Amino acid sequence: MKYRPALIIFIAAFTSFPLIAQPWQADNGDGTYRNPIIHADYSDPDVVRAGEDFYMVSSSFNCVPGLPVLHSTDLVNWKIVNHVIKRMPPEELFSLPQHGNGVWAPSLRYYDGTYYVFFGDPDHGIYMSSTEDPEGEWAPLTLMHEAKGWIDPCPLWDDDGKAYLVHAFAFLVSFSFAAKGDRFTTMHMIHPCPRSHIVPLGILAPVPLDTVRTGNCAGVSCCGTMSWRWRHDTTEQTDRTPG
Repeated sequence: MKYRPALIIFIAAFTSFPLIAQPWQADNGDGTYRNPIIHADYSDPDVVRAGEDFYMVSSSFNCVPGLPVLHSTDLVNWKIVNHVIKRMPPEELFSLPQHGNGVWAPSLRYYDGTYYVFFGDPDHGIYMSSTEDPEGEWAPLTLMHEAKGWIDPCPLWDDDGKAYLVHAFAFLVSFSFAAKGDRFTTMHMIHPCPRSHIVPLGILAPVPLDTVRTGNCAGVSCCGTMSWRWRHDTTEQTDRTPG
């Protein structure tokens, strides 16, 4: 085969140059950036600023070390500097595969010299940890409130120093459909979700929620029975009227 020597030379030349995957760079180096900022799975990120430093946390589910802490000074270049969780509680449960369970949608806050992180485990409740140095040691997790379905906590501190926590619910929704010909005319929620809560956490520092009263708050992440009119040929929502 007359082309064999040339083919061998081509293959040898091609394979002599190692193919090295280059890490993703969001920083273009000229004062601009490109998305994604982080080319990786950091779901449900939450960022807080303290002085010139930005810190980010994200969901880690059942993985340990868990609840990663990332640092940046420009919101573009990020580096993992810590993990809040060394062992996920309850350890006897998470010693077995628990895919998708664990840390859901943490919230990070900086208040009066202390960093607080809250997250919901939909099977166990709302957890909290704190530290004065996010790159140092974090306090052991405290189960602030034992509950089923409490997720997406969002803490806030009022001007008077009182702290509050808003959260959502994870629940199974069933819908019924009314059809006319080939058109869906309405969709009704059969099992409306309960109202979300604003939960007082105490003054200056959170306290166990078992010691305080939980009240309903209409209009804050609340949902009830709703109706929609849908077009049959698309999932586009054409009209929404709360029921």
